[in-house]
Amino acid sequence: MSNKSSQPFTSTEMLDIYGVPALNEAERREHFTLNKEEAKVLKSFKNTENAVYFAICLMFFKIKHTLVSFNYQNITQERRHIMERYFPRISPPRSLPKDHDTIARIENKVLELCNHVRFTKKAADKIQQELLRLAPNNPRQRQLCKAFLDLLTKYNIAIPGYTTVQEIVSNTWNAENNRIIKSYARYTSKIQREKILSLLNKTEIGRA
Repeated sequence: MSNKSSQPFTSTEMLDIYGVPALNEAERREHFTLNKEEAKVLKSFKNTENAVYFAICLMFFKIKHTLVSFNYQNITQERRHIMERYFPRISPPRSLPKDHDTIARIENKVLELCNHVRFTKKAADKIQQELLRLAPNNPRQRQLCKAFLDLLTKYNIAIPGYTTVQEIVSNTWNAENNRIIKSYARYTSKIQREKILSLLNKTEIGRA
């Protein structure tokens, strides 16, 4: 039975995965400590707004393993921390990059530094085939969602957007249910199916 309306994440889980992290000052000091390679990439940017975007994108990805969407207003403390720590003599940027190509290039640098790749069609096909093999042991959509996230971790693939996760989990769950229904019809007789249906109806009546 199709269950496209099922939610693979609770609202809290959605925030944990896709929301802007709420960091205190100690956490910012910890997470925004760059290693030599990261610091080298940070200093390679010709303008400050790209450098700031890179640093925040990098740290958020390391925390959440997804390319978190953020804007100039909801990362005020992070902007200030980066400027005071890495660019103390430079005026802070008044905006973040808006050009999609620039943003994509920065994100690609982040993924490369973190040894991850995007969730491309090739990656999706690979993950979905493996998820189908795992489906019999994960009969609920939330179980499938957990298995899906585990596969992303296994193959160092960035967590895609929520709609993509929902679609893949739902499609896999529906495919497995169709397989079970076809197997049931193939390996049972009409009389057996009628008896099973009768037992199920009695059970439902008893529960009522």
